[in-house]
Amino acid sequence: MRLHRALLTAGAVVVIAAGGLVVLDERNYDDQQVALGNSVAGTTAVATAADPVTVAPLTTSTRSTTSESTPEQLSVLPSAGAPLAPSRTSTSSNSPTVSASSSSTVATTSSTGPTEPVSTQDDQTVALLASRSVLAAARAGVSEQVVVLDREFGQTIASAGSGGTVPAMSLVKLFIATDVLTTAGGPDDLDPVTAKNLWTMISESDDEAAQDFYDTLGGDAIIERTVKRYGLADSTPTPSPGYWGDVQVTAADVASLLRQALQSPVTGPWLESAMLASTDEGWDGFDQDFGMNAITGAGAKQGWGCCLSGVLAIHSAGFTANRIVVVLSTSAPDASSRELGTADGLMADAGVRTAIREVSATAAALAA
Repeated sequence: MRLHRALLTAGAVVVIAAGGLVVLDERNYDDQQVALGNSVAGTTAVATAADPVTVAPLTTSTRSTTSESTPEQLSVLPSAGAPLAPSRTSTSSNSPTVSASSSSTVATTSSTGPTEPVSTQDDQTVALLASRSVLAAARAGVSEQVVVLDREFGQTIASAGSGGTVPAMSLVKLFIATDVLTTAGGPDDLDPVTAKNLWTMISESDDEAAQDFYDTLGGDAIIERTVKRYGLADSTPTPSPGYWGDVQVTAADVASLLRQALQSPVTGPWLESAMLASTDEGWDGFDQDFGMNAITGAGAKQGWGCCLSGVLAIHSAGFTANRIVVVLSTSAPDASSRELGTADGLMADAGVRTAIREVSATAAALAA
């Protein structure tokens, strides 16, 4: 567990257990305490921000943070991600989210692939946390769409938040990658250059690779083929010709696409590996530690940018061993598109930091 600078604020609850330290939002404390289960029973110290807290060095940890994200093609800028967001109980923009205990996510090791965490909260708890997370984000001025699916069987575990489509930003790269792989018949039939570019487009969120694929393979036709192939209900090509980041999607469609693609023998093994290999630093040098990418062992694809369709969009889609988690968010920009026209400008923006904080807190709650 990587803590950096976790701060206590009014309403925060700290649990110090055998497995480590957890900072919980008071709104989710009852449910998260249930999720922690026996790991905290008899070994828990609880304090509020008003109490003095001394934290001893942690000797064991099974969670840390990794990252991945993407820039987008925008009217003024490729989009960018942001540093790992603080939890909702932190006032520091540099503090990482620590909102689930090391014991609430159990690692599983596959003989054929990397270790992925197993989400252990029951479905009813996840559904409740989804609703609470969306409400908490709304109070911060961020509109979230959240969907959680059972990865094996596809049932919807949780669905909450705003309706309607939003700009996909770099989540459109999932559409592009699955189309390339399906058309080729699988990764083994790709030429070396295509294979390399496809990998960096997902693992490093390479915008130049995405633009090349988008231009070469027909632009809107990629989206139309993918919508038909996976039976997506609401996704549509970009309303802004040439700007693939403005492809319109819903959380339900992204979750369905991701689950089906992971299940397919043609696309699944490659896509799983590429999303698990997401880099700490994106193609454009941006720190991508937020959302599903901040959960050890989870696969993730991020999206961010402003101001396609007139919104600031921060997204995170990913998977654990047994769940698909998608958190899409939009909010009103609090700066001009020119000011948000670089990765540095986005990272420095308070509205971006707020959105990333909320998306990170939601993803952490739902993936636990």
